[in-house]
Amino acid sequence: MNPSLANFMLAKTPKRILHPSPTLNSPISLNTGATIPALGVIVPQYPFIIPKETQEAPVLHALRAGYRRIDCGVSHGSEDTAGLAIEQFLNETKGSVKREDLFISSKVQWNKDWDDAMVESALGGCLERLTVDCVDLWMLEAGERHHELQETEPHFGCHDLPSTTYAAMAALMSTNRVRAVGVANFSVPDLEQFLAKANVVPAVNQIECHPLLPQQETMDFCVEKGIHVVADRPFGGEGTPLFNEECVKRVAKKHSVGAETILLSWHVARNASVVAKSVTPAHIDANRKLVVLSEEDMEILDSISGEKTR
Repeated sequence: MNPSLANFMLAKTPKRILHPSPTLNSPISLNTGATIPALGVIVPQYPFIIPKETQEAPVLHALRAGYRRIDCGVSHGSEDTAGLAIEQFLNETKGSVKREDLFISSKVQWNKDWDDAMVESALGGCLERLTVDCVDLWMLEAGERHHELQETEPHFGCHDLPSTTYAAMAALMSTNRVRAVGVANFSVPDLEQFLAKANVVPAVNQIECHPLLPQQETMDFCVEKGIHVVADRPFGGEGTPLFNEECVKRVAKKHSVGAETILLSWHVARNASVVAKSVTPAHIDANRKLVVLSEEDMEILDSISGEKTR
């Protein structure tokens, strides 16, 4: 094409076409060649949040509202609840939404005493509870960081490296019951120690991060290694001050949206995807929206922690 004509066409093309706004299910590439939706919901724990007998209601509402990404974990006691909601939703859609249209992830907490057979058994239990034949992402979870550990120290001692468990998880990808493996709650020291022996680079690292805790060092390390970051607790957890933070309110007012939209959009602007925990239909619906944040917006939000995030 003639360069002058190409430039003319670009100049006349609306910005919304050249730079489309991210949406709930905008695909983000993983190092496996697969994609992961930009936003998802975390299945809530019982009995800490809502009673078990009604726990599938928020997940079912999320699926009906358009979410296609569900995140859960065996240690959270949430796989069977997710399975109930997924099964009911797929049945009621009568084929208009298929299993392959969903992205389902779960986690297993590392146990140094596990052997390969125990890992395979854990996967079998996971799939049975989820009522599916495979998971799109299976993560090895390090658990919460111990208070006595500094951020520069790994979770795992030199004799406790979970590479054997992870290798067994990765080997199960050949069975087509796991499409990708990843990790959760891994810091940079954890990843450095882990990657030295890992046979497959994790597809994701799911960590808590938000404008009060941007975790830029971990973000940068993961990008360098081709590991996608999933933001957990994207609003800062229970009792978060972020919704009332003046910087957040200022950017939200500019875009005529709620604080939750700005916080979710901040993560996506950093090339992270997000899983948020919501139990009410109103919050689930509010968490579906994203906007494009400018460099100025990002600088305003970065000022909350004083750390530039891109």
